[in-house]
Amino acid sequence: MNISVQNIINGAIDFHVNGSPSVKEQRMEVLEIARAAYELELGAFIYKSEDHPTAALATILEQIYPGLRIIGSIVLNETIGGINPLSVEVSARLGAKVVWVPASKTDGSQLKQCVLYTNDGILSDDALNTLEIIASHEMTLVSELTSTSETINLFNEGKRRGVKRMVASNAHGTMSIKDQREISSCGAYVEYTFLSLMPSIGKMSPEEMFQGIQSVGVDKCIVTTGFGQWLNPPPAEGLRMAIAMLLHSGLSEDQVSMLVKETPKSLID
Repeated sequence: MNISVQNIINGAIDFHVNGSPSVKEQRMEVLEIARAAYELELGAFIYKSEDHPTAALATILEQIYPGLRIIGSIVLNETIGGINPLSVEVSARLGAKVVWVPASKTDGSQLKQCVLYTNDGILSDDALNTLEIIASHEMTLVSELTSTSETINLFNEGKRRGVKRMVASNAHGTMSIKDQREISSCGAYVEYTFLSLMPSIGKMSPEEMFQGIQSVGVDKCIVTTGFGQWLNPPPAEGLRMAIAMLLHSGLSEDQVSMLVKETPKSLID
């Protein structure tokens, strides 16, 4: 392996990993994902599932692979009752560090986001209570909302209630650079996923990702894989590929390390 890639991947953190058990077909069981991450000497990964909270399983896996942090999370979709403060509280007590607010789905075969806003366009009581729980447990709030105004409103209200760690997920697929800069001005980070470069998604080219990160600011972004799907490489290998691509695009070792190591670490410590 290239020495620069090896130096960066040692201790790197993938903030967005999917795996089985899952209703959807995935590339690997999370046990296999953890083994591959351990062998490549990653520092941690966040285990995300749209089907179930992952903190309990993550805790068990950490005992199998000492030195590798496996971080649990919860996605606020219909499988856990939508915007459900109690589920977030329980997940936090079990060790979850990340709370995902999913985007609405228009495909009838997929889960729909439960109500975040009232009919008057203000955040619901459950949403406000959830933000307070996130703040009290020092969790990271990740928004997958496709509306810039709703994302900013959520982040600003989160800040008012003490949420200090926030990420706009997949913003590059739905929002302009101007929107991303506006979101970062709220104190949030912008996530760029290597998944968006895959042929199955095709949202952007390596050059577009490089330019986007440069425009928003290396210190305002994180790079993840978003991997786990059956047709893509294993997540750990995906992170190695992402690091190599970023270096090849022209970012320095220190810049890439910030994107996949230092900044993600600040979101889970």
